[in-house]
Amino acid sequence: MLGFAAWRAIERLVAENHVGQIVEMLDESPAAAAPPAEARRPPVRADIAPLWTRITSPDVVGQLARTEPPDFATIDRVLPRLSTPGFEPLLDALAESESRTTRRGLLDRLTRAPRELGMVITSRLAGDIPWYVARNLLLILDGLPGLPEGFSTAAFIAHSDARVRREALKLALKIPAERELALLGALSDPDPRMVRVGLTAALEHCPASAVQFVTRLAYGPAVAAELRVLAIKVLGRAGNTDALDALLHLVDGGTNWLRRPKLAVRSLELLAALMALSSGWPNDRKVAAVLALAAASPDPDVRNAATAGTRAARAQR
Repeated sequence: MLGFAAWRAIERLVAENHVGQIVEMLDESPAAAAPPAEARRPPVRADIAPLWTRITSPDVVGQLARTEPPDFATIDRVLPRLSTPGFEPLLDALAESESRTTRRGLLDRLTRAPRELGMVITSRLAGDIPWYVARNLLLILDGLPGLPEGFSTAAFIAHSDARVRREALKLALKIPAERELALLGALSDPDPRMVRVGLTAALEHCPASAVQFVTRLAYGPAVAAELRVLAIKVLGRAGNTDALDALLHLVDGGTNWLRRPKLAVRSLELLAALMALSSGWPNDRKVAAVLALAAASPDPDVRNAATAGTRAARAQR
């Protein structure tokens, strides 16, 4: 047991911002033996446990976080021992700091918080907060081991700020009940980065309801070429009739002067569509005719695209 004099010395060190010295002293103390199923926090000897409780209390953690720059070296040493209330001063500092470096450092540490912090974050999200606070809180939620039960992105997926929408979308894609609706919203969002996240997610699974949105992107003359190519790859994996029709339309160049069918003008989109067709529908009669045209092309890239999809599909078997 620590006596009055020892506690007075400890409080003086805390008041004078020497918490790091206390942590060094405690870290040098032999730890208590811990059973295999011990909780997340490292075990400590019973006689120094009150000291750890003191220096991981919210007021001390807040003191470490409010200095500019924060005492990240000490924060990192106490982080594994923080209870859920101990993380709240870090959330406060994140919302209040005007330093980008400080905010980045706090975000890196808060995404290592336990799942229990999720309920604290959702309660903060329910308030009237600036966009950047909402964005950061959503980013932290995305880094936690799991989302709080019952959490919904509905209030943020349609936020006026695209930066908030992007973080909300990442979370919505993890929630089965919200994934499809969020995906449709992302594919029609005016922010290209939202569209990219949506298309990347659709590569893994594209619901039938999303094919028309993806097709619109693949055809869109105002859509960046990178996104059009990504949309074409999604169509290639969608595997349904609407996606096939869209891809066939993309490669259709009409007829030549002999009224024979020809491919569309060479482009990144054409090459991507040929690859998608050869990997997704190698046995389809219409696709076979298109691939035969491509195989006879004088352009080596077109010829390679006509067989690259089939080669890739075989390699995955």
